[in-house]
Amino acid sequence: MKILLIKPIGKRFEDEQYYIDIGQGFLGTALKKAGHDVRILDCMREKLSWKKFERFVRENPYDFYAIKAYSWAVQNANRTIEIIRKHNPGALIGVGGPHPSGAAEEVFEHIPGMDFAWQGEAEIHLPQFLGKMEVQSSKFKVQSAENKNQISPFTIDLSPSTLAGIPGLIYRAPEGVKANPPYFHENIDDLGYPDWELLGMEKYIRTSRKIRFLGNYYIPVVTSRGCPNACTYCAAWRLSGKKIRRHSIEYVIGWITELKKRYGIDFFAFVDDALTADREYFVKLLEEIIRRDLKIHWDCAQNAVRFDNLDEEMLQLMERSGCFYMTIAAESGSPSTLKAMNRKVDLDLVREKVDLIKRTTHILVQGYFILGYPTDTWEDLKTTTRFSRELSLDAVQYFLFTPHPGSEIYRRLRAEGKLPKINWKRWHYGDVSVPLKDVSRETLNFYHRWAYFRFYNQRRFIVGHPQQAFAPVELDWIRDARSLIRAFLRELAS
Repeated sequence: MKILLIKPIGKRFEDEQYYIDIGQGFLGTALKKAGHDVRILDCMREKLSWKKFERFVRENPYDFYAIKAYSWAVQNANRTIEIIRKHNPGALIGVGGPHPSGAAEEVFEHIPGMDFAWQGEAEIHLPQFLGKMEVQSSKFKVQSAENKNQISPFTIDLSPSTLAGIPGLIYRAPEGVKANPPYFHENIDDLGYPDWELLGMEKYIRTSRKIRFLGNYYIPVVTSRGCPNACTYCAAWRLSGKKIRRHSIEYVIGWITELKKRYGIDFFAFVDDALTADREYFVKLLEEIIRRDLKIHWDCAQNAVRFDNLDEEMLQLMERSGCFYMTIAAESGSPSTLKAMNRKVDLDLVREKVDLIKRTTHILVQGYFILGYPTDTWEDLKTTTRFSRELSLDAVQYFLFTPHPGSEIYRRLRAEGKLPKINWKRWHYGDVSVPLKDVSRETLNFYHRWAYFRFYNQRRFIVGHPQQAFAPVELDWIRDARSLIRAFLRELAS
């Protein structure tokens, strides 16, 4: 089968085009292994306009289009499907990623034009499912735009009873939408590495910019999948399960060494949700990086680390192995908000661990905080931002609360009728999606910007900021300043 994996057009986050979607790389590996002809189209990296994307679809027909959908980009997924249907009405269209994994029962209401969706991981059962369709449907061929009456191949030959046996599949049945339980493979080394050629690594490297101001060739690495925590605002477990499944240390070392050898990459980002949860495993990984003298620079700043088990030995190993930047997620400075989030955080321990990091290493520390959780009051907001300024942090990210589909708080707000009609364009961390009881949307948006101003207006940032942790990085201050100014102006205009 001829398959196109699509990362759709989207302009909300300027740097999105520079991030490599390793999820599609893993899926590409699995589909190619099953004998399919696969291509990945990253519309963001290719800087495609809708007009150019339509020309591509018209000139390059495929049997199956797999679209990755985030909640903030539901409209983009719908427009992508409309263009595909216009020029290739007989093709099969599936949607996967965070949104269908979180909104399985509702996803056909949000994205009605697709044939099916997928929740959880797809590397094992999606290739099998497509293989069955290819065998059972002799009519399954790419159709031309002229044959607009061709019914979707998804309706051919496969009965609902057959579909019910496909883990992760979300589909329409006569009695309504069915969402089969997801499948999470135990030995994730079996899935192989992302297909770097399909991802087009050379093009990413040529177009890369200084993500987080920290250098080119910045590539993600995963050591595990799954997160056992039950924070009410998070739906990450919908994608990768609650049980932590770890790659072998040899697998992780192989990931790093292959990219260094083939592409000269020496900046990496560890992006899994449970990087430091298993202290013994993590220490062994760091010791192996040091023993092999890999000479890499890395951070764990995209997904925050478990800070309760950080100690001086681990921190020094992190620094020796190349770590220069990390994130801890206190999420709130208000004990009542933390309790509502089911976020088991000891604020005194946060202070202790940040002080330990700064006292024993040169690693830069970023803090994550959520503003506008539904139980937040005006005092809670001020308590959180004040707490963030009391810590010896080098950077912060204040996220405006977003109720992700699949999270406990999303389910609760829906049940209480507080999300009657969702504007998915607002469903991101830079805008207020759910107003607070005693704080208006406009006030909260303003306070979000004011919080950043107050944090970076502290004397230690104005007089001079420690630069030693940036020693391995060549900074382009002019380009970075322009990016910051553009981002600031967009916020003022929004």
